[in-house]
Amino acid sequence: MTARRPMFVEPEFAFHLVGRPSLLGLVGRGFCIRCPRCAWVPKADSRWGCLCDTTWNTFDTGGQCPSCHKQWLMTMCLSCRAMTPHTAWYVVVGQREKPTA
Repeated sequence: MTARRPMFVEPEFAFHLVGRPSLLGLVGRGFCIRCPRCAWVPKADSRWGCLCDTTWNTFDTGGQCPSCHKQWLMTMCLSCRAMTPHTAWYVVVGQREKPTA
């Protein structure tokens, strides 16, 4: 039996996730949060920094700084350092990937 590969969230659905609090609560309920480049999975205590000097877990707020409310559209992987769209980190588990054209 081959394992199913996760499918990235459709952009229209991912847009609705941005700005919602407690996105880490989706993990384990059909969603996974991981780097789209290296598959690194952030922990609850992983921290990103904003230009206003606030540090927080960007996935707690959908990429929005809790202090200055800047919406970060790109997220840097703390493992491979790749900058990728924040919404690309949200993966639906147990579905096949969309074929690339």
